[in-house]
Amino acid sequence: MASDVDICNLALARLGDEANVTSISPADGGMQAEHCARFYPLALSQILGAYPWRFAIKRQTLARLAAEPVGGGYAFPLPSDCVTVLEAHVDDEGLTEHFMRTLWTIEQQDSRACLVWKHDTCWIRYTSAKTPASLFPSDFVDALAWLLASHLAGPVMPGATGVQVSQSMREIYEATVQRAMANDARQLRLHEGRREDFLGDYWDRGQHDYF
Repeated sequence: MASDVDICNLALARLGDEANVTSISPADGGMQAEHCARFYPLALSQILGAYPWRFAIKRQTLARLAAEPVGGGYAFPLPSDCVTVLEAHVDDEGLTEHFMRTLWTIEQQDSRACLVWKHDTCWIRYTSAKTPASLFPSDFVDALAWLLASHLAGPVMPGATGVQVSQSMREIYEATVQRAMANDARQLRLHEGRREDFLGDYWDRGQHDYF
């Protein structure tokens, strides 16, 4: 079971650093901790947004804005920890109605990111940025550390060397994150010829257009 500090030290170790960070929130006062406190949230948001990781999915009912968007419909501000909306449902709709397509979009309303659609109620399944590191599978930790290392390479190794190392770390990340995605996908099993009532996060991006 990893912590955010463990992941930061793993990323630093891959850059040849002593990797002795003890805290990033707040930073422990060292320069490396300051770098990690700056780049860890960015790397985490990037990898969480790359795929609908099952361990990071949450559900929440959304409150509706009083003012309707120009052109009609209803707007629902997204949770502050929302990285990616995976599904949207009306309050009286369960997951068994998942194939009954409802069109929605994410737009800005009143300086907030909102889900906009034709219904006046909404609950969503989404990827949460506030997923504790203790829930991260080991292969996800491995990939995240490589991605974080790609961001830390420049500050830790200024100049051309940092740029080259950053590119190398990014290439390794791309390979390791694909393996982590494949392992995560194996947790969903569908029987050929029928649809399960609980489909998890099967998501046809092509069907989510404007209403």
